[in-house]
Amino acid sequence: GIPWIVAPGEAEAQCVYLQKAGQVDGIITDDSDALVFGGDRLYRHFFTNAKKITLFLQRDMIKELNLDQQRLIVLAVLLGSDYCPGVNGIGPVKA
Repeated sequence: GIPWIVAPGEAEAQCVYLQKAGQVDGIITDDSDALVFGGDRLYRHFFTNAKKITLFLQRDMIKELNLDQQRLIVLAVLLGSDYCPGVNGIGPVKA
């Protein structure tokens, strides 16, 4: 009885679309791509045995780390992601 859909492409992009459309309150995933796609409420480690869920809020990332969506995209390109290998010699500190 739980409604579900099949994403036409990247699942995290579909989740962000549903969130922005007001259809869901947050995104449960261990893939941080949802942040790069513009998700503003992400729950990670939901299905681990540690029983400690981590909540990432877009507003906190902007306020505390100065990482808006555009900067997250650049960070993903520099570090590498599902879509690109990253820049050789650039790690999290330099990025």
